[in-house]
Amino acid sequence: MLNLNIDKINDTVPLEVIEESEFISRFIGRCAPEEVFERQGDKHEDYDIALSESIDSYLEQVFARGSGSEVWVQSEQCNGDGISAISFTAAADFKENHLLGLLALLNGKFELFSILCRFYEDFEDGADIGSIGIFKGQVLISEGIIKQMPNQKIHLNKNCRLI
Repeated sequence: MLNLNIDKINDTVPLEVIEESEFISRFIGRCAPEEVFERQGDKHEDYDIALSESIDSYLEQVFARGSGSEVWVQSEQCNGDGISAISFTAAADFKENHLLGLLALLNGKFELFSILCRFYEDFEDGADIGSIGIFKGQVLISEGIIKQMPNQKIHLNKNCRLI
């Protein structure tokens, strides 16, 4: 069972998945440069810009896996206080392990931010598979994402809700 409690997400990623999947290893192991995160207390414009560019670059690297996938990434800033949301679309093959890796990431380095990840089967047609994310301490997951994981029993608890 995949328990989507925000405090337990990392515990739900099987060790063998992390060890065997290059995709997930890149998700967990490669992040925005440490020096960017060390400057979280700074409120000047350089910090916002550096963090935004760093996250955009990281997500683009993760999803541009040489498979011909195209990636769209957008970071949004709110009132100059840093990143308020990160949304990106990946016209790529959706695999169950990718979602597990993404959940681990959401509970990792980027936990300071509200993140919404929207997956598109065909970006140009606008037909999206679904979205998952974190907002105000809750995991958000759409039915479309759940349908992509037929082998997982999804348990929605107080920290997780359908969108």
